[in-house]
Amino acid sequence: MKKIFYILFLFLTVFSCNEKSSNPPVLIFQGEFSGFQNAKKLSFFAEEIDTSFLVQPNELTEIHLPLTNKQYFYFQLGREYGTIYGEPGDTVSLRLDYKNFDESLKFSGTKSNENNYLIKNYLFREKQAKPLKQDYNKSYTEFDQEISEIHQSLNDLLNQYSENGLDEEFIENEQARNQLFYFKKLVFYPSEYKIHTGKMPELSDAFFTAIDSINTENENYLSFETYPAVISEKLSLQKPILDKKNKDYALQLGERMASIENKAIREQLFFRLLSREIKLAENEQMVNQLLSKYEKNIEDDSLQEELKEHLTKREQLQPGKEAPVFEVENTNKEPVHISDFKGKLLYIDFWATWCKPCREEMPHLNELIEEYKNEEVVFLGVNLDRSKHAYQNWSLFLAEHQLNGVQTIALNNQKAIIDLYNVYAIPRYVLIDQQGEIINSMAPKPSEKEELRTLLNQHL
Repeated sequence: MKKIFYILFLFLTVFSCNEKSSNPPVLIFQGEFSGFQNAKKLSFFAEEIDTSFLVQPNELTEIHLPLTNKQYFYFQLGREYGTIYGEPGDTVSLRLDYKNFDESLKFSGTKSNENNYLIKNYLFREKQAKPLKQDYNKSYTEFDQEISEIHQSLNDLLNQYSENGLDEEFIENEQARNQLFYFKKLVFYPSEYKIHTGKMPELSDAFFTAIDSINTENENYLSFETYPAVISEKLSLQKPILDKKNKDYALQLGERMASIENKAIREQLFFRLLSREIKLAENEQMVNQLLSKYEKNIEDDSLQEELKEHLTKREQLQPGKEAPVFEVENTNKEPVHISDFKGKLLYIDFWATWCKPCREEMPHLNELIEEYKNEEVVFLGVNLDRSKHAYQNWSLFLAEHQLNGVQTIALNNQKAIIDLYNVYAIPRYVLIDQQGEIINSMAPKPSEKEELRTLLNQHL
């Protein structure tokens, strides 16, 4: 499944079917996969490690997974993902056709009812997601009625499977997840409405009453990775609504987060806020203010270590630092290395064909390229499409939109490039000087004409 419901990580090691585990008990995973010809990589992921090995088509694969307790985990086969629920002593069997992955998933053995329900839940929500995109021009009352009905349908589906017997803890988890699905749709209604219509909706008192009902102190919800995002959005929407374009937005949101009484929830909220700003914020002073004010709230060693890693990456992208090097492919599938452009000013545009804000910048970018065509500046587009048809989609898009500049695509090393430049949101623009050193790793957008032209002219 390309979208994962949620992930609760576990410590995981893989043993061959002929090897006896020295750390029982285990969950036995049995898989039989079809729909492909050559061996594919099958992976199981954990908090600190991930384990992968090759599986052959139409052959039974058996893996012993040491588990300490009942939990959700997930697997990846090729480019597809799936969720599994199990505990020590279970034997979970799975059959699937890779060509029709989501619809062909079929579990048998222990907890087959729970795992087959997870499939149905996912398919139902996926089916509902596309129509919802067309419904953001409705009023809040109409929208709330629609997502309430979906919420009820999800619970009805759970009740159907419960009739044949479901683990009680699983039922509680799924009821909570269905509730969180409703809350997520609710709090992101204003921002999604604006994305799809270009304007903010009129928010009635009923909307604010509804978001006030979201429990911000339920620590059990922390097992769902979306919960901190839902709480953050709720806090920003409480009257007076915070303006996300305000330069002090992050500091204002931090003040509201400080009001959360539950220590574990408050820690996760601050970690999310600091991580995001370290990755994305242009204002160094604001990042330092946030760190000095809220970093002490993060006591978990692993979270502290992750923040340090983000800070190290941010430091490596400061002005004057040597720009990280990478290689991409041009339209002829020839390698393009950014060191090829030393001696010229280099403006990099990280984008994707599916990204609406990226597309909106393109007319401005073509205008900029035409304006600077006689100057020693290179405009390098780096496409970050991820689908199996990424190259074809990109090529067709270039032909249709007649993009200028040097256009390239990151296929085999995309993750490495994203990590090198902290590309956590697109479009993203980077300006590199003639010596290969960073001028601005979060450079102005082409539509920010005056600011960008001033920066370019300063370094030509």
